[in-house]
Amino acid sequence: MEIKHLLTTKEVAELLSINEKKVYVLAQTGVLPATKITGKWLFPKNELLDYIKLSSLNNISDSSLKNLLEKNIILISGSDDFLLPFIFERYFKETLKRIFYSNVGSKNGVEDVIYQRAHIAFSHLYDFEENDFNIPYLKKRKVAANCVVVNLFFREVGFVSNSSYKSLKEFYENGLKLIQRQTGSGIRILQNEMIRKEKLNPEDIFDEKIVNTHLEVGMLVKQNRQLFGITTKSVANFFNLNFIKIFDERFDMILLKKIYFNQEIQNFLEFIREKSFKSLPITDGYNFKISGRIVYG
Repeated sequence: MEIKHLLTTKEVAELLSINEKKVYVLAQTGVLPATKITGKWLFPKNELLDYIKLSSLNNISDSSLKNLLEKNIILISGSDDFLLPFIFERYFKETLKRIFYSNVGSKNGVEDVIYQRAHIAFSHLYDFEENDFNIPYLKKRKVAANCVVVNLFFREVGFVSNSSYKSLKEFYENGLKLIQRQTGSGIRILQNEMIRKEKLNPEDIFDEKIVNTHLEVGMLVKQNRQLFGITTKSVANFFNLNFIKIFDERFDMILLKKIYFNQEIQNFLEFIREKSFKSLPITDGYNFKISGRIVYG
């Protein structure tokens, strides 16, 4: 049985239990995901169902997340970084308030915030076309209007290896294998796009092992001269590995607007702005010039 991927205005009206005229208005104003082909509005079924799911979640009480904040607990999900344990430890020592953190990758972290499974997402999703981080992804997910993006820091990201090679193609031509990051991580998305641009076959360049943290990348490269990875300068320095910079990455915090002004959240953001990066044991490869500032929203 063939699955219909595009719905007509009439079908959408029936699905949402509204009249067709209202569907036209929602399509024209960009509220509903839609495209106009030969004068007719058509609606991608999967995106429409996702929109309905998000709309229903916005109507559900977020009492569980608020209750945790009342108990001085913040849930954070998303990307990994070498500095995070130091930040969390200092926050607890200075405030006696707890942070529970799940390293699930940037994309999954953002989804956790969208679906109200976490208060904050740590993310560095890079969009090559827009040359920007995180915001293009939120716009594509059609949730940007509901979110605030606050910078945590910038960090240098690049190739780490035991060699002097300087490009993806050079590593490939000399037979080195690239350590894979988990699906949904910002580094994995970066890896995939770089491989695509170089017109390489992922099966030819990726090592079989998949890892979830930057430290694992550094450790594996240190142990095996035939491997290389993409990670932060701080990890390269820690393992005394060669580092070739790719770019400065903006590592952000993403929150829903409706939770942004909560006092516990504001206390944490104030901690980020004022205290978290003073006298940290590791600062090489990081830039804290706009830490705690809103970059979108």
